[in-house]
Amino acid sequence: MGNFIDLTGLTFGLLTVIERGPDRVLPSGNKAPRWWCKCACGSPDLVLKLGSALRDGSANSCGCLKHAPRKAEDLTGRRFGRLTVVRRAENGRRDSGLQFIRWECICDCGKTVVVEGGNLKKGHTKSCGCWHDEYVSGFGGHNKKTNSYEFTEDCVIGRTDCGEQFLIDPEDFELVKDYYWKPGKKGLLITQRWKDGKAALLHRVIMGAHAGEQVDHINHDRSDNRRSNLRIVTGPQNCMNKGIRRDNKTGATGVYRRSDASGWWAEIKCNGIRHSLGNYRSFAEAVAARKAAEEKYFGEYSYDNSIAAVPRIAV
Repeated sequence: MGNFIDLTGLTFGLLTVIERGPDRVLPSGNKAPRWWCKCACGSPDLVLKLGSALRDGSANSCGCLKHAPRKAEDLTGRRFGRLTVVRRAENGRRDSGLQFIRWECICDCGKTVVVEGGNLKKGHTKSCGCWHDEYVSGFGGHNKKTNSYEFTEDCVIGRTDCGEQFLIDPEDFELVKDYYWKPGKKGLLITQRWKDGKAALLHRVIMGAHAGEQVDHINHDRSDNRRSNLRIVTGPQNCMNKGIRRDNKTGATGVYRRSDASGWWAEIKCNGIRHSLGNYRSFAEAVAARKAAEEKYFGEYSYDNSIAAVPRIAV
């Protein structure tokens, strides 16, 4: 071992040696001097470091430098959503000791907030919180301006902010006016939040439908949400009022060309049971048989009867 060197009072990186500590006993039986050091990061605790590590530079902090953030990109003056960065703020520190860069920002609403830099650049934080408050309140009574309404002699014509029109009865205006309605899947009108906090469909709200109940647009116009055009039905009843499928090759539901091309086959399905209506020489005869069966099995829920029951309104 070389001559002993007193390190008391010397500084190595962020560490200033305060006093000698207990030596480390090496496997060889020799002893390696260790020193109690104070870190310049402000930590109140002393740390014990080997003298050799201090001198060769491998020990230069209490560990804070390992967790220090990398050189920060200057965000001063940058804009993120409603936030404009004013200046860098004091670093934050997580429970693990890891530090992160924070920035003082001013929001368009005038409020000043301190935000983690990563959240700004990733788009996780875009305001002081005012945007979220407006977004949430927009599902309630503050969004009357989003949908416009025009009262006519027969109904109320609603319009979304994109110009789509929908019809309701005047007596349902108070029920739906405080919510923003927009086209959802298959053209049905939907609001993102209803009174229970969940999404709701306009036609189901108007009819007060419960879970398991289906609401049918009688004349197939999904923008027509007048009560005269809505009815609560079962699943099978709703299937009765279906139009011709897009992949239909004959132009008539339930009518098919016979495999030997010598005639036409007609059938109908009701409540899960498929009924054969027989073979016919002409297409017209097969269609007539199918229509007669719809009247028998479907009644008021058939497509033709439904379309005739509620004429469409041109708006």
